[in-house]
Amino acid sequence: MKYFYWLSRFALFWGLSSTAKYFYKSYGWWTVVVGISIFLIVDWVINKKLEEIKEKEIIKKYPYLKTLKSGQLISLKLKNGKELTHMTYYYFIDDVISVSNLPYGEIIESLKSIQYIKLKKIQTLEMIEK
Repeated sequence: MKYFYWLSRFALFWGLSSTAKYFYKSYGWWTVVVGISIFLIVDWVINKKLEEIKEKEIIKKYPYLKTLKSGQLISLKLKNGKELTHMTYYYFIDDVISVSNLPYGEIIESLKSIQYIKLKKIQTLEMIEK
């Protein structure tokens, strides 16, 4: 995924710089402004698309993330044998899940209690019903 991203970015930059050299002789510095604008817009679109694809792949690999809601109580068992019970789920970014042992409303007071756990280290995840 990263290789595709950097390859597409390089190809876009190379293509724009090649055409900018040609048009720079006729139109001057406006070619540079338009080229940079096009590069930034297309790069933003590529980033957005790749983030959507990456999130879909993560949810496909870990389907329980789709049903989890922020503030929900969960119990985790990690692959190293460590068990985390009655943890409050907050969010996941890329391949990391954030949990805390404090209730959902109290987390603002103490951000140090948040634990970030990589998804590949989780063996089982159970949702606790209130």
